Parts: sequence; structure tokens; C-alpha cells
Amino acid sequence: MNKLFGLAVAAATLSACGNSSGNEVITTPEVPVVQPETPETPTEVVDTPTDGTVVPPSPGEAADPKNLPRSQPPVVAAPTDPSAELVTTRAVTSGDVGTASFDPDAGTLTVQIALDGNDILQEYTAAGTVDGYARFVKQDDPLDRAFTGFAAESDDAGLNAVLVMDGGQFNRYFGGGVVQQVAYTAAPAGLASFAGDYVGLSNIGSLLTTGNGADPSLVPEAATMITGDVFVNVDFGDRQVNGSIYDRVYDPDGLAIDLQTIILTATEFDLDGQFAGTVEFQDLETVGTYEGALGGDEASAIAGAITLGDGFLEDATVGGVATTLFDDVEGEAEFGLFLNERCQAGNAGCFDAN
Repeated sequence: MNKLFGLAVAAATLSACGNSSGNEVITTPEVPVVQPETPETPTEVVDTPTDGTVVPPSPGEAADPKNLPRSQPPVVAAPTDPSAELVTTRAVTSGDVGTASFDPDAGTLTVQIALDGNDILQEYTAAGTVDGYARFVKQDDPLDRAFTGFAAESDDAGLNAVLVMDGGQFNRYFGGGVVQQVAYTAAPAGLASFAGDYVGLSNIGSLLTTGNGADPSLVPEAATMITGDVFVNVDFGDRQVNGSIYDRVYDPDGLAIDLQTIILTATEFDLDGQFAGTVEFQDLETVGTYEGALGGDEASAIAGAITLGDGFLEDATVGGVATTLFDDVEGEAEFGLFLNERCQAGNAGCFDAN
């Protein structure tokens, strides 16, 4: 049975509620938490279109997020040529995204994912930036799925990455990422560090506003943003990569909820600079997977797509105080993205972007 969960912000409490597909009402008991005196939104979205493309609920308005299982259409990746010294548009895909094309100069994003528009390759609308990631939105009409996308390109244009997700509708959601190596040459043996910002999206979101009085069962939901910081170490001699995504903040309706640090466990990257590994909490509990690639001249940048499943909301805190708000939530998911440049390990410059 699929359960629908809600998230509401009250004066001094948080609560969650929702419906199952059998119309059974499931209510999570109110759990008192300590709310920060002046909660701050960790990032600011600028230049967001005001044409009603994606309209979140008003601050303080009761949200109605869902617990939605995934659907998986076929994933189509670009072909590879292992013998090539220089890579040309070689892609690593995750989740439900087939292909994606990001042009930072033109400010355009084109995506292949189910139910986002009339065309197989659908162009999204630019909607400002978040922590250096270009933000995009796509919703064909108020009763169609509302997709949010993020995209970034490395300084030397050798690597780009895209994240796309909708908040869910009709008991399913779609999401995933694409990391594309436009150019890549291997670095000489040695250690290197990469640091920067992380952005993610969760299916635990809010019902959108349609303005047409539609039955709630028809109304799509928005994906909720998650932000954080990334630090990754790479050993080019042994072809190993590992790292951490920390200071993760889940931000529904402007309330900052701190999430656990996640660990990108050590994994080998191939001769093309591509890798795939396991994501764990610091207590060694597995919570998801990551995939990605190195890119640029002598591996000047790194990018990864994160997929987290049940449990990624465990041990959440508000203002440093533990909350049991998510204890009964099941089927939650997070898709995330990072694209970071190489930095000088051990120096403060490694954390300038954070």
C-alpha cells in the first residue's frame, strides 16, 4: 500500500499526515521539536519566474508531501570507447533520466524523462541559481507533473552534470542524474582533493497550488531541495575515489532541518575516469549509491549523481534537537548532484565555495 505523508510547520511543533491509495487516513502523532529562533534558508533562489510554472505553498501553509515509489523507464546512455585517450560526450546516468543537455552559455537545459512534456527531449525554463548550480523548472499545466532541475559545468567545460526530479503525482515520481564527460585526460599518479557545494531533491514535498479547485488526488507535488557541502579525495595512482557530503539541510517551507552526513565509500574509477560506489552513514549503514566521473584536462573536476533511499531522513534535527518527525515515513528518496573543481588539499582554499 502506498502511503502519502504530509509535512506542516506549526508554531512549536511539526506533524506529518497523508492518505493511502485505499483512502485510509494515517496520522503521525505530533512531535514537539525545538525550532530555531530565526531559522535561515541555507540558499537563496534568485530570478525565479513568476508565471506560475511551479508555485510552492505560502509560508506556514500546511504541506502535504507523499511517500511515493519510483517508476523506472529505460535509461539510455551514450556509447563509450575504452581505447580513446580523449573522451567526447561520454555519459554516466542514474535513475529515470535518459539523456540531458546543458548549455550554460545559452542558459538552456534539455532533458529526456517520462511525463515532463510533449517532446521526448523537453526544454526546461531557467529559474535562477542555487549555490552556483543553474536552476530550471518544467510544468506543462497545473495538473501535470512539476519537475525541478539543476545543472552545472566545470571551469574548463570538460565536465557537466544535471539533476532532475518531480515531487510526485498519481503514486509515482521520476528523478535521476546525468554526468557527461565532454573531455577528459588522466592525471599523473598522486593524490588530489575536490571540494564545493551539493544540491539534492526529495520526493517528500508540498502540494502545488492549481487555482482551479481540482481534487487533491489530481494535484502534483513539488520536489523539496536539499543542500550541503562536498569533499572528495582521489588517488590517481591506485584509481580510487572517496569522500563525504556534510552539512546537509532539508528545507521544506523555509524550515531548515539538518540531516546526517553521508559517506561516499572508497571505490575504483576506470581508465575512462568513471566510477560507481556505495553511500553510507557514518555508522556504516548503507543508504544509497553514487555514480560519476572525472573530467577536464588532467582530471581538473569531478561530478557525481547521488541516489538515496529509505532511511536518508534518519536522525534529523531541528536547531540541534533530535526530531522523530520522519520515524514512520517509508519510501522516501533523494536524488543529488555535485560538480566540484580540484583544490589544494589541506588549505583553506579547499573550502572557499562552502
